[in-house]
Parts: sequence; C-alpha cells; structure tokens
Amino acid sequence: MRKQIFIAAAVLFAGNAAASEFLPLNVGDVANYVGNAGATRDIAVDDSAGSWRHVTAFPLMGTSWLSSEPTDSRVYAYNEDTGATVVLADFARNVGSRFSLALGGCNNSATIGAKNLSLSVPAGTFQRVTRLDFGRTCADAGLISAWFAPNVGLVKWSESNIAGTKDYALQNARIGATTIGQAPVAEGVRVSALLPGPRVLNNVTPRVSASLKIENTGTQAQTFTCPSTQQFEITLRDAAGEVVNTWSAPRRFAQIVTTFSIAPGASKEVGGEIDLISLATNAPLDVGSYTIAIELRCQIEQQATAFLPVPPYSAQGPIFVDRRITHF
Repeated sequence: MRKQIFIAAAVLFAGNAAASEFLPLNVGDVANYVGNAGATRDIAVDDSAGSWRHVTAFPLMGTSWLSSEPTDSRVYAYNEDTGATVVLADFARNVGSRFSLALGGCNNSATIGAKNLSLSVPAGTFQRVTRLDFGRTCADAGLISAWFAPNVGLVKWSESNIAGTKDYALQNARIGATTIGQAPVAEGVRVSALLPGPRVLNNVTPRVSASLKIENTGTQAQTFTCPSTQQFEITLRDAAGEVVNTWSAPRRFAQIVTTFSIAPGASKEVGGEIDLISLATNAPLDVGSYTIAIELRCQIEQQATAFLPVPPYSAQGPIFVDRRITHF
C-alpha cells in the first residue's frame, strides 16, 4: 500500500525528467565501492516510478527514492516518513550554496563545498568533480562529504562513526551501457555488505537486517571453515562503543566445526535480523547514534592445511535510532 501511494504521487510529479548529469539514474545501474578498511558496498538502481528511481544503500538515506530535474540539475529525495520531497542538491549552484535536508537522522544540510575538482579513485581519475559537504547533528555519525562526477554519479564519500572517519571510493560500475573500472577477476573472494539505512524508527521497525554477500571471483571453489554452527555475528554498539545487543544473544550454536563451499562464479549470502533492544534492560533502544556491524565468523581455506583469518570480511555503518511521535 505504501508503495502504491508513492507511485501515485510520483506520477503526478513526473514530467519529461531525465537524470542529472551528476547523478545518472538508470534502472539496472550498479556501482561497487571499496572502503579504507577493505569492506565493500554496492549501490544499485532497481525500480522506477515516473521520474523517480529506487536506489539501494545510498549514503545518507539508505534505500530510498531519488529523482532529478534536467533543466537545472536539481536532485530530489523522497522522505517516506513525511511523504515530502526535499532538494538534495542543485549542482548548477555556486560553491557555498546550502540546502536544508529534512530527512531525519544525523545530517541536516548539504553545501556545495567545491567544483571542478580532479579526483582519483580505484575506478579511475575523474574531472569536473563536485563535492558536497554535509552539516551534522551527531558528533559520531552521519555523512561528512560526497564527491560526484559528471556522467558517473557518486564516486566517493566519507562518513563518521564511533570508530572514526571511513572513506568509500568507486571501484567499478555499470552506468547505462557504460562500464567504469574493472570488476575483480583474479582468484579470490569479494564480499559486499547490505546494511540498514542511517535512520530507523524503533516503534515502527523494531528490528533491522544486515547481511554479507560472498562472491567467488576465481576459477576454483573456495571453502570456508567455521569453528561452530554460527557463520556470522551482528553487533549493535552505542555512541560510547559499548555493545548493546548481538544477533547471537538469544541463540545457541553447536560447538562443532562446519564448512561451506562456493563454486566459481557463485555467491552465498549470510545475515539476519537484530532487534533494536538493549540486552541489559530488554527495552527498546534509546533515541541516539549507534553502530551496526556484521562479521563473517568463518575462515577461508587457502591451502589444504593452512587456515587464514579474514578480518576484511566484515562491515559496519552508522545507524540513528529515532522514534515516531503520535499526535492525538
């Protein structure tokens, strides 16, 4: 029902809109980003409604609806909580132009910080890059900056969490009919994460999900060995870094060695849902900033007798727990 209402609104809003030069939005587009800690994230455009495009795991908003205005390079975001649209950015404006963001969470504004930059990332070197700088209401969460290249879109972003600043840079992408960068083709494993959006209403969504997608990019099967029947762990930490909940807490696992294999070109997803509650009180989490992390608890078998730990096979991101207020 919620999507049907949105589509009706989207049709009324739609004209002959086309994608902004700085944020192409073609259904089927997908981009892979690598972080400075080795984790990867994927962003994809998987649906449309009028001029709107459904974008998965977009920084700042998580999975969301975006639209662009071809006449003046404006990019809009749809706030599902209020049913309103806000201007995310107007790339035609001058450096210093500021936009208010009524999206909730830890970011309340975006400012055009710089234009006509040259930026090198794993996918290549891009010219005429525009950087957006974001105002934050949380000291240890939220988007810091994002860089956009013409005809490519988002090529880099920086975000804050309790562990410090994390950067993600474009590794490869498919934008329309164009391929940018090169996907990993060497022997090995590629892992990408799907994390919840940065803002969650715990009295509307009492639990969130996190998962890792493990892809075998090589030509030989990859075998993973797990010290128990637990293949992964999801952890929620508060702003002070203290663990407030774990996925494994209400579960029991057999302490026996288990294995799984991934064939060449195949993939496996691991993950689950974690309740937005405190283990100490069994009550819903207080409003505030948290970090959610998912970690693979298994090791990859590199040789017949050698097992190496794989700390890069994990991902974490900020999450702001809020609560919807009901007016009587």
